[in-house]
Amino acid sequence: MTKPHIYTLKGWVGKSMAGVLMGFAVALAFSGILINQVFVSRSLVTVQLAMWVMPPLWLACLSVCFLFSTAYRAWFFMSTIALILFIAGYV
Repeated sequence: MTKPHIYTLKGWVGKSMAGVLMGFAVALAFSGILINQVFVSRSLVTVQLAMWVMPPLWLACLSVCFLFSTAYRAWFFMSTIALILFIAGYV
């Protein structure tokens, strides 16, 4: 029988920083894709929508970072997602 996983506070600073910094990058890249690729017109409504999508997405990324087992994995996956989104926004 396997030993049950014990949840600890180990690495919470690294996970928090990954969520704050890389989560901001992911939210910014997603907002840029939304405004540049999805909405062709630059009306006030689309700009406001892209602006107001960013905080909930940033908080979602911050929340998801605590589901990773280590801070290294949180940094790796969040930075990879941010890089992919930034590349997708420029292509």
